[in-house]
Amino acid sequence: MRIALLLSALPLLAACVTETVTPTGPAPELSFSSAIATREPGFQPKTGTRLGWTGELVVSAPVNFPVDGELVAYTQQQISSALAARGYTVLPANAAANADYLLMGLVLLGDDINDQTLRDKLGFDPGISTGHTGLQKGSVVLLIKDANTRLPQWPAVVQMLLQPELAKDERELRVRKGAEKLVSSLPVLTAAP
Repeated sequence: MRIALLLSALPLLAACVTETVTPTGPAPELSFSSAIATREPGFQPKTGTRLGWTGELVVSAPVNFPVDGELVAYTQQQISSALAARGYTVLPANAAANADYLLMGLVLLGDDINDQTLRDKLGFDPGISTGHTGLQKGSVVLLIKDANTRLPQWPAVVQMLLQPELAKDERELRVRKGAEKLVSSLPVLTAAP
């Protein structure tokens, strides 16, 4: 009886229409990111700590890899904003002589450069995987160095998957989120009472 009921329903199922929906917007993998930071034991920033950029972010990318100079400059601005939101005073390169700590940044584009450079130079790798996405990795490295000794006090890196075809506002949103994640392990400085 049940089999007869199921067989009688087959013509109804054949009349159903299957529609394939193609997702719009960024690939879900683009929401993945990984950040890692370490600090020297003596690195104890206090209220009023001034951080000064030593220059613009340096970009390292394979030949023919698309580099958006405006987005790189925007990335540096967003890192400065994220640091300021945590209570740090961020000085431009022309005022770095007045800083307690110096900021140096590096943008790494492409899988090979990311993996090799991070392991060789920093001794760690955030470990995000491109899997079978066909996407490339992008990393932003931020070094906070003691202004007097020039020794690194706080190296950090955030790594994300790249999709250059994204709309400008989507790329900028990802940069803002990445900058916030990059500095998220820094202590929040509070205003003096």
